[in-house]
Amino acid sequence: MSAYSSEGKGYPPTENIKKTLKVLGFEKPWASMSSGEKQIIENGEIWLRNNDYFAVLGVSDADEHRMHISLMNNLSTCAKLGMAITGESSSIVFKKFGSLTKNALNEPEQQMRSGKAPFYFHVLVTELLAEKTLMQCGVSASLTN
Repeated sequence: MSAYSSEGKGYPPTENIKKTLKVLGFEKPWASMSSGEKQIIENGEIWLRNNDYFAVLGVSDADEHRMHISLMNNLSTCAKLGMAITGESSSIVFKKFGSLTKNALNEPEQQMRSGKAPFYFHVLVTELLAEKTLMQCGVSASLTN
């Protein structure tokens, strides 16, 4: 199921990412957009763009219990996306996104390099107007490579 070796250079082709995501449960059709492709999922959207792959997910924050459940569900989505792009194991990717999410709840935008690989993981948790909270997570090209 590994789409990408963190020792390799570059990203897997978009079609390979989409095939891996389908195996991981994201089976809805992809919509072509001017800047890439997106798939509407139950709690948001997954975007595949050139060297920028991310999910924008809603966070249910009506109470603390619902928020915890919502964040765990979102972390699962983030981990699946990260696995499809990097080829790293679920435990490694989940741990990275979990750590970033914990930090992002205090400081909104968090990033983490993945060893020597040409990408970094990122998480952004933000409260928008009308008290709606969103979480964005993904894997992007490294700014330093």
